[in-house]
Amino acid sequence: MYWVRMSLSQFTYIFMLLQMNNHWALLVANVADRTVSMADSVPSRASAQFVVDFKHYMARRADVTQELQHN
Repeated sequence: MYWVRMSLSQFTYIFMLLQMNNHWALLVANVADRTVSMADSVPSRASAQFVVDFKHYMARRADVTQELQHN
């Protein structure tokens, strides 16, 4: 396995499939609009917290990489 470094600004969306206890959820991040949503058939505090954590991660990532900075 290898990793390829890519700029997220190349993408319109990021889709992340998540295994949440006994079911699956889908996180959808719109890169251009800087919005994040979760498709979860069994909503919980854990799935809501994952959205918050993902937004926090992306903000810190932007600080480090200097990409996707707010203007």
